[in-house]
Amino acid sequence: MLVGLGLAVVTFICSMGNVPIARFLAMAGIPLGANTTFIYGDLLIPPLVGIYRKSFPPKVTWTFLGLFTLGALVAGAVMDLLIGNVFGGMQHGSMELSDRFTLLSNMLGLAAVIVLAVVVRRGPVRDAAAVR
Repeated sequence: MLVGLGLAVVTFICSMGNVPIARFLAMAGIPLGANTTFIYGDLLIPPLVGIYRKSFPPKVTWTFLGLFTLGALVAGAVMDLLIGNVFGGMQHGSMELSDRFTLLSNMLGLAAVIVLAVVVRRGPVRDAAAVR
């Protein structure tokens, strides 16, 4: 589990990429507990730790980091014990439907970002009646 958490910290993978990579790691045989800590590790990457250090007093920052690390490790252990043993492990099915959904969702999100960028660059929308 420490390796999973450490991997998340050193690879700088944030929320948008850690779940697909955790699935890849699971397909490669990495235990569920390590994957769980990997997913939680996105809040412990160095750029965010730097922001925490600038935003909070040192005691609060280090307490947060310590508790969050402990919480991620405990969550990983619990997930590994409950799902890894009680339910007989993870089942890996086809990602075909998931891949299509992800592709369509990403395309829709990208289109929304482009529309918002165009609207923002044009400036505020003015009401023709208010200008007169």
